Amino acid sequence: MNTLTLTLTMIAGICLCIGLIGGLILVVQLYQKLNRLIIDAYALQRMIVTHGDSQLSADSRLSHIDHLLSKLQQRDLEVRSLIHGLSSVENASSLIEETGIIDVERLASQSGLTEREAHLMIQLRTNYSTDIVSPPDGEK
Repeated sequence: MNTLTLTLTMIAGICLCIGLIGGLILVVQLYQKLNRLIIDAYALQRMIVTHGDSQLSADSRLSHIDHLLSKLQQRDLEVRSLIHGLSSVENASSLIEETGIIDVERLASQSGLTEREAHLMIQLRTNYSTDIVSPPDGEK
């Protein structure tokens, strides 16, 4: 019985050693996987920081471009308004000079304008006369 106990104890010890070695191998593999995950997490963090910085830089440039675009659109609106204003004064002046009429009712009936439009034309002609822009013939 001693040999049988000794044999069983040896077999149990060998199985225990094999189990411990297998467990140690599993722990080493898990440690390597954990190490790879940590390295990947650091790489991902660096990538996110780099992407975030470039995104902030792009957003800043786009904001500056939007600001400049709004300034240009405002300036374009001012120029268009000025052009339309000058065009209205010139139209009023030429309409009144062609017809020679300065009475609102007669101008409205002969030109097909409403009385309000005719009144505005006469007001434009008197307030913003093109004579201010070009000197009279005698003053050259």
